[in-house]
Amino acid sequence: MTRRTRQPQGQSRLRLPSAPLLAAIEERIHVGAWVVDERTPSRAQALGALLDQAMSRAYYRALAEGSLTVQAVEQFCDLFEWHPRELYGDAYDRTAFGGLPADFDPWADLPLTASDARTARWRLLEAVSHLEAPARDLLRAYVTTGLRLDVLAALFRMSERKVWAGIVAAVQALAPSLDADLTEALPEPLREELAGMADAAEGVAA
Repeated sequence: MTRRTRQPQGQSRLRLPSAPLLAAIEERIHVGAWVVDERTPSRAQALGALLDQAMSRAYYRALAEGSLTVQAVEQFCDLFEWHPRELYGDAYDRTAFGGLPADFDPWADLPLTASDARTARWRLLEAVSHLEAPARDLLRAYVTTGLRLDVLAALFRMSERKVWAGIVAAVQALAPSLDADLTEALPEPLREELAGMADAAEGVAA
């Protein structure tokens, strides 16, 4: 899941059609009903298991009115760990950010939530899995175990210098596909290596 952008004051009251969100929730309710009781599935039980009272009221309000606010969409998406763009595509951006100044940055000062951090970590590990050995195995071990270089060197029967060189080589191979979230999921020493690479590249270009 991609991080949801921050909303400027007042924009969260703009409205989106409820149909895409309700269809996604309906699918969750359908699945949840069978989980509650496979023999006699209860839609009401499944809905109650998914939503608290406040969110249930918002659900029925959206059902009755045919639309809901951007803020309500985001609350539902946070609950189910969706991104609004998964449901609304470009319509979300047009509604949420339409009419704003051209220099408005929806990503400025936006913290990474715990859920997004977990998602970024899994995305990072997925990217790492496509690398060639031994760089793949070195980077995966470094990211997932947090072991010191001397311990990794003993495990891989390599010198510390070669272990670090392999890890850096893996990050260099990943660099073109690393977005902000994946970069943030890297251990700090590797983020510093990436920053150094970028500085070096800028120096060469200058």
